[in-house]
Amino acid sequence: MKSALDSADKTYNAINERIDQYIERAAIEAPAGGRYQPVWEPPQERETLELAASGISNVIWCIGFRPNYQWLDVPVFNGRGYPAHTRGVTGFPGLYFIGLPWLYTWGSGRFSGIDQDARYVVEYLVSLAKSRHWKQSSGLYSLA
Repeated sequence: MKSALDSADKTYNAINERIDQYIERAAIEAPAGGRYQPVWEPPQERETLELAASGISNVIWCIGFRPNYQWLDVPVFNGRGYPAHTRGVTGFPGLYFIGLPWLYTWGSGRFSGIDQDARYVVEYLVSLAKSRHWKQSSGLYSLA
């Protein structure tokens, strides 16, 4: 994650430098801008994890620029191969999506905007848990 964030910061600063150069060339009066300096550094990422011991039974890993869902054998895809959903909630019990471009807003597929979609899915799950008989075990909920 650190290298991805550093790369994004470098791109952001390069764009700002080009804007500042244009402002200077065009003799536009504008307040001076500064370089972005990270306000925090992500913790060292884990390299291993015992899934069963951690109570994790499912992992869906999605990264990259071209989605490929061929490995996901569930009836939730539209005729173009994209997940059919409402704000990330599919018609298949227990399957949810976040991080997709335009899942709900322009920011849905961006690091800075994914939290709104995640909150929605979590609120949906909490609502679902309250409407059914769920039990909590090791911090995870499952049908009783």
